[in-house]
Amino acid sequence: MLSKLSKTRVVFLILGVMLFVVSLIRANNLSMTHDECSSIFGLIHEDNYLFLFKKGEWLTANNHWLNTMSFQFFHLLFGMKALALRFGSVLMAPIFTYATYFICKKIRS
Repeated sequence: MLSKLSKTRVVFLILGVMLFVVSLIRANNLSMTHDECSSIFGLIHEDNYLFLFKKGEWLTANNHWLNTMSFQFFHLLFGMKALALRFGSVLMAPIFTYATYFICKKIRS
């Protein structure tokens, strides 16, 4: 029989896999929002490293630096497809699940 901690791990593992699959399906099938399109078309060819070091380069509050880097990278690999542009966010689902598990584990102890 599984211990209480092992049951919790299994539940979070199953939920994490389900979250990843749902995120993957939604990223592929849902249409782009105005906000996503604005970010992509406005920042797809920008030098993202300038935003870190030059004060006047932050032309939009819509530049979420890691997200911008991920859609620029996956755009180079896979082209202008919804799944490719959202893939960086999809890859964060397992990390989010693990962080949630870790927080719940700390709260329980």
